[in-house]
Amino acid sequence: MSLQESNRIQLILNGPIHKMLFKLAAPNMVSVFFMLVVGFAEPFFAGKLGIIQLASVAITYPLVSLSGMIGAGAVGGGVVSALSRSIGKNDLNRANVVIWHSFIIYGVVALTFFIVFVFFSRNLFIAMGVEESVVEKAVGYSRLFFILSPSIFLFYLMMSIYRSFGDYQFLAVINVLLGMLQLFLSGALSLGWFFFPSLGVNGLALAFVIPQGMAGILMFISILFGKYPIRFKILALRKEIFVDILNVGGLGAINSTSIALTMVFTTAFISRFGTEAIAGYGVARKDCVVVSSPARDDLINVSNETTATTNIVATSDTFTKSDRLVMDGNYLKVYDKFNDQYIEIPAASSTAGLMAETDRVAAPWFSPAGIRRGQYLGVTAINYNPNKTNRDTLYKMIEIKYFEV
Repeated sequence: MSLQESNRIQLILNGPIHKMLFKLAAPNMVSVFFMLVVGFAEPFFAGKLGIIQLASVAITYPLVSLSGMIGAGAVGGGVVSALSRSIGKNDLNRANVVIWHSFIIYGVVALTFFIVFVFFSRNLFIAMGVEESVVEKAVGYSRLFFILSPSIFLFYLMMSIYRSFGDYQFLAVINVLLGMLQLFLSGALSLGWFFFPSLGVNGLALAFVIPQGMAGILMFISILFGKYPIRFKILALRKEIFVDILNVGGLGAINSTSIALTMVFTTAFISRFGTEAIAGYGVARKDCVVVSSPARDDLINVSNETTATTNIVATSDTFTKSDRLVMDGNYLKVYDKFNDQYIEIPAASSTAGLMAETDRVAAPWFSPAGIRRGQYLGVTAINYNPNKTNRDTLYKMIEIKYFEV
């Protein structure tokens, strides 16, 4: 029985390179893009549940990512490498041996994840320094996810076999369908849509596992019924096959683990700033900017301009230097129509609005400044109008200048 009879394998072995690359890459690109969109579903629905739930999903993210990076990436890449070479040689016996050894490797990986993250995830989350309420939610998510994770690793193994046979179009369809099901189940099982129970973050774990577990079982059955000429057999173990797979998969697993550990250490550092910081950093990954104003006592009822300037600089020096932090240097006098009085508020909210409006009408790299893009609307007066000497001192911050019109 030949391993090279299908049109897909013939295209890989003998077809034009540009056509082969397009047919393999295009479905994969569509699939990855769609899965990227689906990836936003979990934090979106976790955010609907609350800050604690969002933070709990954020601290489990490195663990869930590690399972995917090792299962679909590192070990999966090793399986594809070894099995593809067997297909290229048209060596059915070796292909069956590679698959049997792949089952063993994936079994060991699944068992390792099960033991470590079902029984010891609480210790890891506590070591990260997060609040107890977040730990409880994260432990529930982690235990449910990794108790069912063998079904996910079965899916990753089946994906590797399908990839080895060049069946990328089918995999793209599978991933799109799984993504649509995961999107629906994420909302249904976490928020309780229709007749589904509201399971909170545990529902998000199930929404991730159920589609991939079902797909893995169905893909396994399709191979059993002859989709490919390979057979699932228990065969004699061969050291060179393990080495062949792990030469690629083992190195990839080390790299994946280092990435996950970096995320764990970073999240642990962010936890010092509170649950809200974990939720924001863990999900958004720094895709945000903080806009701040001076402390109220720096400017309000301070009549001496030099003293006000010194106060502003002192406050700015207390901030951690970051390209994600912007500090303006003023308070705005605005009319409070609800209480029929004038009040002075930090300029930060208006500064953030100007930045967002500049992004909308111009481009993200345009400066929200000048007498056109830099106008603070609805303002009666500004608290602090520095002269040139003081403006030179404040050059690191956004300068708000009053112009007579």
